[in-house]
Amino acid sequence: MKFNFAAVFASTLALASARACPQPEEAAPAKIDPKDVGIFRLFALIKDGPYSQNSSVQAYKGSLGVNVQQNASCAVKDSNYISLFIDEDTGNLGVYSDFPPITAYVDRSGMGQGIFRFSTGVAPPLPKNAERGPWKITDDLTLVFSAANGDVGLQACSEDDGKTFVLWLQGVTNPAGYKYCTPISAQVWPVPNADANKCSYNDFDI
Repeated sequence: MKFNFAAVFASTLALASARACPQPEEAAPAKIDPKDVGIFRLFALIKDGPYSQNSSVQAYKGSLGVNVQQNASCAVKDSNYISLFIDEDTGNLGVYSDFPPITAYVDRSGMGQGIFRFSTGVAPPLPKNAERGPWKITDDLTLVFSAANGDVGLQACSEDDGKTFVLWLQGVTNPAGYKYCTPISAQVWPVPNADANKCSYNDFDI
C-alpha cells in the first residue's frame, strides 16, 4: 500500500495545531432576573418520596394539577399546560387567557388549610380569610406565596397513589383529608411573549 506523504504530513500538522490551541469553553447560561419574567409555565419538581418527578402543571377543577388533562382550548393545539403571570402592580397570580381575568387566591386559615384556587371576573368577592397575594418568583426561579411572615411554597397532594396531584400551599401536612402530600419546588419556566400559549379554560368557574 502506498501512502501520500503530503497528505499524512498535512494531517499531522492539523492534529498538532488542534492540540496546541485549547478549545473555547462553553458559555454558562445567562442568569434570569425574576423581575424580567413575564408569562411562564410551571413545573412541579418532586425531589423525594416514591413519586419523584418534574412534571408540567395544568389547570384542574378550579385549581392547579399535575399529570391531569386540563379542559381548555389553546392556541397550541393538543398542548396540556397552563400559562401564568404575576401582576407587577398587585403581586397577584393570573392565568394568561382571554377576558375575563382569572386570578389565584389562597386560604391559609385553619379552615382553609392552604387551599389554592382561582376565581374568574373583574374583582370578584373573595371567600372569608382568602388572600390574593402577593406571589413572587425567587432568585432560583421558584414560585412562592410571599406572606408577611415569610415565603410559603407549594405541596402536591394525591388521592390515587401518585397518579395525579392537586397543588396546595404548604403548612398543613395532609389538608382536606388527603392521605399523601409532598412539598414541591414550583419551577418557573419563562416563555417569550411571542411563544406564549393563550388558552380558553373551562376548569375555572365564571
